[in-house]
Amino acid sequence: LINVNEHHELGKDWTWGTNNAFPLIFATMSRDKSLDDYVSMVEHSHGSASDDDNSDGQESDMEAKTPATLSPAIQKLGLIRGNNGHLVKKDASTVEFESPSLKDYRPPKKAGWSARYRVKFKTLRDAGLKLDRQTIAFWRSSDELTVRFWMEDLFEKNSEARADWKLVFEKCGKFVEDNEFYDLEIPIKTDWEELNEQFECVAENVTSPVTVKLIGLLTYAADNIDFETLKP
Repeated sequence: LINVNEHHELGKDWTWGTNNAFPLIFATMSRDKSLDDYVSMVEHSHGSASDDDNSDGQESDMEAKTPATLSPAIQKLGLIRGNNGHLVKKDASTVEFESPSLKDYRPPKKAGWSARYRVKFKTLRDAGLKLDRQTIAFWRSSDELTVRFWMEDLFEKNSEARADWKLVFEKCGKFVEDNEFYDLEIPIKTDWEELNEQFECVAENVTSPVTVKLIGLLTYAADNIDFETLKP
């Protein structure tokens, strides 16, 4: 078994066990540190490119590892697979998306590793769900993208969503050592098999309309940010 911190530092060639925890949920510190101090300890290390442009070889490798066909459970979340291989929100007619601004940028430690972008939006909404000015973390390399969000404030306002997530957490949290209840990660496009499997489990078990809407809104944000423009 390898814990999540070691995975991010050492790369994707490690074999993972299936004992405890939750790869979708993996900050191990307090709320104040989960998106600041904690993320400074880890680096996504997927991919093998040295720049931000995909090559044919990289795309072929990703196509082999990223699920090409979405399951009915993930489709029920309102997501489809875009032409670039990303998860995409199918119906974005109610989304309000305005003025993403970079709060913090951490470049990759090595060529091919992911950079971390911490972003706030002037407006990020979907039919009553508001993430305005809340910090969202994106991990991006040439061929991978994940989005992370701290859900504590959301659950404070919606006890039903919290209760539903507790059941999801208990059923799906057996892939990676170390976990944190409030920290959600969505694999927009990644070859991290355990994370894809975890998201599949979440899709099969989540029932809260609020959480489903959150997943869709975060997915939309990840797919519509111009990261090159944000990069300092």
